[in-house]
Amino acid sequence: FGEVGLAGEVRRVSRAAARLTEAQRLGFTRIIAPRSNIEAWNGDPAVERIGISHVKELSRVLFEPRGGKGK
Repeated sequence: FGEVGLAGEVRRVSRAAARLTEAQRLGFTRIIAPRSNIEAWNGDPAVERIGISHVKELSRVLFEPRGGKGK
């Protein structure tokens, strides 16, 4: 989750801790959110947290194989 600006920046959102905790409660094991929101969250360390600051980063996270960078 996050707010995307016209230039592709991913902006911090309000009530992020509550949203992240709810996602964890619902069984999500991987959370992609604005970097500043992820850094401030103290949830379960078993949940994979991926902080992004631009939409370009999101495409890499979604389309590159896990465990390493693509060629």
